[in-house]
Amino acid sequence: MTAGAQVCARHPDRATTAHCPRCGDFGCEECLQTVPESGTRLCPECRQRREAHLRDHDLGADRKNRIAWWALGFGLVGLVPFLWVGWVGAIVCGIVALRRAPNLDGDGVGLAIAGLVLSGFGVLSTALFVALLAVT
Repeated sequence: MTAGAQVCARHPDRATTAHCPRCGDFGCEECLQTVPESGTRLCPECRQRREAHLRDHDLGADRKNRIAWWALGFGLVGLVPFLWVGWVGAIVCGIVALRRAPNLDGDGVGLAIAGLVLSGFGVLSTALFVALLAVT
């Protein structure tokens, strides 16, 4: 190697191809690998830190179950007689959540089903209320 040429921080016998944008370490072709999501080339240490950060801050389960929580919330609102928005919301969100069932965890499927059941009870409570009004 020529004098003044940058060398890989992990392989001193190899010339550098680039540097890590996070820590600034120079690396060879083997060390700096592309992160698929961003296309950024990171050194092994920064890749490990990034993977640990993503693992520690995984919001995937919350995001996956969000529609199921909406179904449950609409189902609870739909328990009030004549609140059709609750019924429609619970039915739509429940069906959407169940169509995504492979992506939900066990809680998400249960929440979606609970929202649909509560919506059904809301429809029944309204029907009973109307029937009682018709009788009196």
